[in-house]
Amino acid sequence: MENVPNMLHIAGGQFKDDVFAALTGAGYGNTGVAVVAASDYGVAQIRRRAIFFGVHNDLDLGMDAGDFLVKTLESERRPTPTVGEVLRDLPELVSHDDGPVRYPSARRVTRAAHEFRLDRDGLWYVKADKLAALGSSPALLYNHHTKDVRERRLRIIEQLGPGSNGRSLKPEVWTGTRGEKWRRLHPEKPSHTILAQMHRDMSEWIHPWHNRWITVREAARLQSFHDGFIFKSSEWQMLKQVGNAVPPLMARALAVVARTALARMGGRPDGRPPAGRR
Repeated sequence: MENVPNMLHIAGGQFKDDVFAALTGAGYGNTGVAVVAASDYGVAQIRRRAIFFGVHNDLDLGMDAGDFLVKTLESERRPTPTVGEVLRDLPELVSHDDGPVRYPSARRVTRAAHEFRLDRDGLWYVKADKLAALGSSPALLYNHHTKDVRERRLRIIEQLGPGSNGRSLKPEVWTGTRGEKWRRLHPEKPSHTILAQMHRDMSEWIHPWHNRWITVREAARLQSFHDGFIFKSSEWQMLKQVGNAVPPLMARALAVVARTALARMGGRPDGRPPAGRR
């Protein structure tokens, strides 16, 4: 089970206790929770989530479920890529009709971007699988579009340095009523959290060096979706879907926890428990 970390402390921890009680009532007496950071698993984003992990009473994990969750995730940790490493090879110019554009040259590609590019094998995403998911030939770059920037907003974002926000702007430019209203990503750091509210207002996700908002594709890379994953709804829905998603590389690490637990408890190679067990 996944939720925002704040839910562990709201009402003095009452919601957390309610979750544990519900799991116990459902037959999962060995349960634990840990706050997991997506940036620890190859995601170029500071995104923290509370993960509840439980084992059914019919199964014997041999240790506390919470300790098992933390220990297994520790073995899956990887270096955190930066925004610049993940986005540098993508073109400045965006698609104005929301259609695909020519796939960018690999001239400026970084090692971290190999994970997402269609013409490279990554640590987890391999070239053949990415191209198969794309399903088109020649390979094109999809979803590289974003909301228009009106002239007044352009004047504001032109004055934002890497990693800065509305608090750095002069009073005649911005009143400062919401300092986080304007946020330019820092190319040498991971992104702050990608949120579903992008579909309403992109001003918190300004490109690290271009004077525009990030595109759907750039947001998807920061969430760790590879370029073969195509979003096929409206731009409004695409931004909402990307912001609501669990980063795939974070989900992969959590899947390793489940797979390792099944193996430890005598599960079959296909991940199913032995006959007679739930």
